[in-house]
Amino acid sequence: MEDNISAPDQNNDRNNSPHSEPPPEPDGEVTIARGINRQSMTTPLAGHIRILEKKSGDFGYHYTDTVRKGESVSHKIIYLGKVVDREKGYFISRERGLFKYTLDAGYEEVQMDDSSRIIQAMYTQKDEILDFGDVWVFDEIVKQTGFDKVLNNIFPESKDTIYALAAFRTMQKDGPYKDAFNWYCRSYAKIIYPNACLKSQKISLFLPVLGQEYIVRNFFRMYLDYMMRNDRVSRQMSCPVLIDSTGLPNDIKIDETAVNNHNGIISHEIRLIYVADRSSGMPIYFRYISGNIIDNNTLIITLQELKAYNINVEYIIMDAGYYCEENITELTSAKIPFMVRMIPNRAIFKEIVNEHGNDLIDSKYLIKYKNRALFAKKIIITLYNKIFYAYLFHDISIGGDEGNRSLLKAIKDKSDNDTINNKIKFFGKFIILSSNDYDTNEVLGLYYARQHIEQIFDTAKNMANLLPLRVHSKEALEGHLLVSFMSTIVYMLINNRLSKSKECTFGALHNLSRLHVKVYPEGVKVIQEPLPSHREIIKTLGLELPFMVQSGRLEKAETLKSEGKTKQTKGRPKGSRNKSKLKSSQAETTSVPTGKRNRGRPKGSRNKSKLGANRQADTTTVPVGKRNRGRPKGSRNK
Repeated sequence: MEDNISAPDQNNDRNNSPHSEPPPEPDGEVTIARGINRQSMTTPLAGHIRILEKKSGDFGYHYTDTVRKGESVSHKIIYLGKVVDREKGYFISRERGLFKYTLDAGYEEVQMDDSSRIIQAMYTQKDEILDFGDVWVFDEIVKQTGFDKVLNNIFPESKDTIYALAAFRTMQKDGPYKDAFNWYCRSYAKIIYPNACLKSQKISLFLPVLGQEYIVRNFFRMYLDYMMRNDRVSRQMSCPVLIDSTGLPNDIKIDETAVNNHNGIISHEIRLIYVADRSSGMPIYFRYISGNIIDNNTLIITLQELKAYNINVEYIIMDAGYYCEENITELTSAKIPFMVRMIPNRAIFKEIVNEHGNDLIDSKYLIKYKNRALFAKKIIITLYNKIFYAYLFHDISIGGDEGNRSLLKAIKDKSDNDTINNKIKFFGKFIILSSNDYDTNEVLGLYYARQHIEQIFDTAKNMANLLPLRVHSKEALEGHLLVSFMSTIVYMLINNRLSKSKECTFGALHNLSRLHVKVYPEGVKVIQEPLPSHREIIKTLGLELPFMVQSGRLEKAETLKSEGKTKQTKGRPKGSRNKSKLKSSQAETTSVPTGKRNRGRPKGSRNKSKLGANRQADTTTVPVGKRNRGRPKGSRNK
């Protein structure tokens, strides 16, 4: 298996076509200091031109230099392209088209005959039809929500690269960075972000630059201003926040990668901390720490960093990992209200359950949260010389599962009766500690708002491709985390608009990628007919396809826009010949205002029933204009 040589994916359906795309082309020479497996390499050309054979075709590389250091072999190579003719040395690449390459003369132009033109046309044909819908939606959502003002100013010199990387991370669920260039070449992103550099080697150089501390700080200053809709300089911003952390397993040789034991699972990881806005559920900040630092030691530093960005935390909801005396004392001193789940192995937890848990299962303590029936009791306690509110809950469903596992283990261990009875007291019970006084019916709704941050972690890991970490330095790691953070934001902005839709966000974006656009050399872009599902998704997102896509009357649309007549007034437009001939009847009506007619058949109507006169003459008890019940005389419908 060749290491670090960009080659097409054998499992990619696109590469199985006769004119499949080549691997991303490096700029100039690339040094690879890895051992090369030579069994899959052939040398049909003289010198150091090698041909890599794949099911999708043969690809050429020029090995300009070779250095041996023990068992390691270092090569400097130039990617040539897909092999068209081995004997003549003809190659074809996306950048150069069809060309000839030899060791003596280097690059040479090819006098193309008809067959050569056909080969080049086949190879470049797919550039004319690009995936449109998903990238167009990404770009429109970013502009409509105002997030483009943040992306435009993070690193203006590489604005297109930032946009394209964020779009790639949002669209491609499982794609590594080496696939970014192939995605870019077949996507509408190459049209709207023309200056993006998404070749694998360029991304490897760009991520460490993007991860520089001053760029990350610049991003958060602008993003927090965008989120809070407030002036960062003149006054502080206030918001209720959710804080939680997650592990990022990796084997990167940096100081932050360390051994962590989380819930009995030992791994090498980095701890990633996210802060989310409780009201909107959107992420507002992230930081990462060494994997062997426990959560309760990170809260104070996180709050200090938020304060450095003038974020005034007005309320905080935390998981049990942040419960400790130091954190509670610090929050109380800073007068920050909080809510946190109490750790079950603490002495105060056992004291509360032993004292107040015996009479908890009583109908007067029964509450409902969504589809769950629970028992809840509010208890005022003194903790660390301060008054707090402890909310003791008993969940029957959780207690049943937990109790079954615990009792089976007790039977297996042959525990005594006192030990088993002591365990039974704690089945299904948990305590939420709060600095504020709430009704027991409100507490779970407030605490489980922290599910927003769990959703953010799920989106970042599974949709924004946060994992696995394919970087090899601290700066590149921070650049990767920032790109994933931006992609998570856009993904959630789209997800919020699709919340009432039957289709998930990933499915909607994947579906929209099948909406294509044809690009012609003159710059004309023609979007192909959208499917009904495409129209439904676009409508749900609150977007509209360009006017020319739906009607093709671009010239007329521009004329109406310039005259300020983009919308038609109510009623018949001026000059319409479809005027009713009955308008004269308005003059004959005296009881109806002008513009309306009397009820019934208008004068001059020829649709009079021939039976009307007979009905009126034959009926004596029914007023004129009405008929007797039953079949009228003369009816043939017997």
